[in-house]
Amino acid sequence: MAERASAAALIGSACFSTYFNQASSPGAYSPIIIFLSTSQPTETTKNGRHQEEDAGYEDREGQCSGPSRCRRGESAPDHRKMERVEEELRDTQKKMMQTENDLDKAQEDLAAANVKLEEKEKALQEAEAEVASLNRRTTLIDEELERAEERLKIATEKMEEASANCDESERVRKVMENRSFQDEERANQIEQELKESQNLAEELTENTTRLPERAEAGENKIVELEEELRVVGNNLKSLEVSEEKALHERMPMKSRSALCLPDSRRLRLALEDELVHEKERYKNISEELDQTFQELSGY
Repeated sequence: MAERASAAALIGSACFSTYFNQASSPGAYSPIIIFLSTSQPTETTKNGRHQEEDAGYEDREGQCSGPSRCRRGESAPDHRKMERVEEELRDTQKKMMQTENDLDKAQEDLAAANVKLEEKEKALQEAEAEVASLNRRTTLIDEELERAEERLKIATEKMEEASANCDESERVRKVMENRSFQDEERANQIEQELKESQNLAEELTENTTRLPERAEAGENKIVELEEELRVVGNNLKSLEVSEEKALHERMPMKSRSALCLPDSRRLRLALEDELVHEKERYKNISEELDQTFQELSGY
């Protein structure tokens, strides 16, 4: 309402300045008085605004319609001028009403625009807050991405190190497999040698158990051969003695001894050869027995 009053005052002052110079007679002050009395706005509804003002103007116009009333100290030109001024004032009043309506509409539009502006400002603030939140989230995501890249780098280095260790382990495994295979072959070879050694030990043990018997048999055989050799030697000596005696006795007997002497020598040589053979055999048996004892002591 204050804005409407100020607008009406501005329009009234404009109208006052416009028609002040035209009012040369004393009766010309009546339109100004009418304007000042009707320029104050009244409280009305939106659709029936200023109905009371229009009714007042119509009443005053009706009052001035009679010739007797309008001629109270006024001339006809002044009356027409006053009517023209009143008509212009009515037009001005209508324009004021239209201006007030436009002002109300502008105020409503302004209020709606303010509401929209507040909503937009609120939405802008919310959008700015959302942008700030997104920026913070982006910063956090960037930091998390950097940490993830650092962890990925560390994991990659560890994986490369583990791969190198795996390759080294694989190489060591192959070396150990080769060594294990070689050790297995060596173990099989040693086992085979052990079996052969056990068999040899068994044979040597068996031979060792039989060597004393063989040695004893050889000794007995040597004793028998020596005894036979001694007997043969004695027989040879006896034959030689008998031969010498026979030579002195008669000649035929000499030729006969000559025939028997080669046989006796051959027998003696055969006995000597057999004795040497038995001695060699005894020596071989003794050496074999000693070697067997040495091998057994080595195991």
